[in-house]
Amino acid sequence: PRVRDRSRFAVEAREQGPVLRARLGLGAAFVVGFVGTVRPHKGLSTLAESVGRLGGDAHLLVVGDLGDRSDGAELAIRSRGRVVTTPGPPIAELGPVLGACDVVAVPQSRSSEAMYQSPAKLLDALAAGRAVVAGDVGDAAELLGDAGRLVPPDDPIALANMLAELRDDPAARARLEEAALARTAQAFSLDHWRATIADVIVPVL
Repeated sequence: PRVRDRSRFAVEAREQGPVLRARLGLGAAFVVGFVGTVRPHKGLSTLAESVGRLGGDAHLLVVGDLGDRSDGAELAIRSRGRVVTTPGPPIAELGPVLGACDVVAVPQSRSSEAMYQSPAKLLDALAAGRAVVAGDVGDAAELLGDAGRLVPPDDPIALANMLAELRDDPAARARLEEAALARTAQAFSLDHWRATIADVIVPVL
C-alpha cells in the first residue's frame, strides 16, 4: 500500500476539521467528502448524483482541482446544487480537510484505471478516523477490511442508500471511525511498514 506519514491526521481532523467546516458554510450539514484528483475513473459523477438523491441537509464537498469548468457545472446539476468545491491542499495538510467530512467517499468506477490503482486517499481517510464508503473495485475491500463500507461501482442508488444509512445512524459512523484508526495502526502506519521492510532487509545486510 501507499505508505506515508499520516501520524497527525487524526488529531488535525478532530481539532481543525470543524473550523474548516464552518468556514465553508457547512456547519450543520451532513457532509460527504471527495478528496483527490478529479478523473473519470474516480466515480465523482456517480457520487454527485447520490448526494443529490439524499436531499435534506446533505452536501458534497469536493477537495481537488476540477480542471475544466464544465466539470463543476455537471457536478452542480447531478448533485442538485449541493456541491461545494475547494482546492486540494498539500498532502501534509489533509487532516483538517478530512475532518470537515462526516463520511469520505471513494466511489471509483469499474474501469481498468480503477482496477489497477491503490487509492491513497482511502488510506488517508482511515488515518484521519473518518467513516469511509468505497466502490467495490480493485483492492478496496482488502484495504478497508471491516473499517468501512463497500458499494457496487457506478450505482448511484446503492451509494445513496449507504450514505443515507450512515447519515441516519451516528453510532454506526462512530464505530467506523474507531475501526478506521485501529485499521491504520494495524496495517498502514509508517512504523508498521518500517518494521516490516526492516525484517526483510536487515537479514540480507
